[in-house]
Amino acid sequence: PPMDKTRAEDPAYYMLNHGATVKSAALSDDGITVTLTCEGLDTSKAYTVGVIGLTDTKFEQNSIGYASATVERDLYIAVDFEVDENGRTYSNGTFFGALETISGIPSFTDRGQSGMALSPGSGLQLKDVPFTFKEGTSIVMWVNGKASSGYNVLIAKGPKSSGHFEFYARDGKLFMYAPDIGDMDLGFDINTLGNGWHQLAFIWTSSQITVYADGQIVGGCTVKGAIRETVDTMSFGSLNDGSLTFGGVLDTVRLYNRVLAPEELAVPKGSPECGIRVKSPLITLLPGENAPLGITALGSTVLKLTTVGDSVTLADDVLGLFYH
Repeated sequence: PPMDKTRAEDPAYYMLNHGATVKSAALSDDGITVTLTCEGLDTSKAYTVGVIGLTDTKFEQNSIGYASATVERDLYIAVDFEVDENGRTYSNGTFFGALETISGIPSFTDRGQSGMALSPGSGLQLKDVPFTFKEGTSIVMWVNGKASSGYNVLIAKGPKSSGHFEFYARDGKLFMYAPDIGDMDLGFDINTLGNGWHQLAFIWTSSQITVYADGQIVGGCTVKGAIRETVDTMSFGSLNDGSLTFGGVLDTVRLYNRVLAPEELAVPKGSPECGIRVKSPLITLLPGENAPLGITALGSTVLKLTTVGDSVTLADDVLGLFYH
């Protein structure tokens, strides 16, 4: 059913972080699409837009509860593996779609990089995706745990024909394969990463794929040719048929139609910076006195953080805390 127009067009039901505000909202004729006009946006930052209190036009006025989406320049797909109250998982960014199981029931863990994550041995797929890894694009993801022996696929598009590409680990060593350009050794073993969460980034620019781990260049290769642009199924954690699953945990996947700058990637491991997501849109987290904290949060209520060594004390409303 369509949304209630009065609520859908009230800016009070939409929230942005980093000091930006929603000035107006307009419900489209389809009854489900809302266009937001914002103020104070900085194109160099990634924003979280929070939505709370909207209802449909049914007599019961069903509420969508609290929902959020990632807004960032040239972010085509964002997948966080969060499960809604109906057990569904969606992508956001420019491309919105429902993620589907490949075979059986996917396994999620609540010990993600922020919130939920895709557990080892699981795979999800997103259909009819136009995104192609090519010159001028970036793929970013967070991993935790070791790749198992043999082949472990992190992300793949389409069947193994022209237009297909995949990033995979072979006994831990990273490769990219695409029938149009070949099988390329990326020169890095992800099993050398320490315990905990680590960010991997694959950036294609100047005929070179560069691999970053936690913001540092760790590998790469020269590319000759291009991958044919297609609209096909994108799989996370396995091939499209559900085989060759990743032995670790996968979370926070981002596909960009631009080249990310090194400073946009995760800070090196060991930095005192961290990131935090919260359950409630009514809490803002402020830096502790003894450490510079990189924080994502919504709202206006103040909660102070204190730090002791490598630990941070915070309230029960916090959904997840992670160190880069």
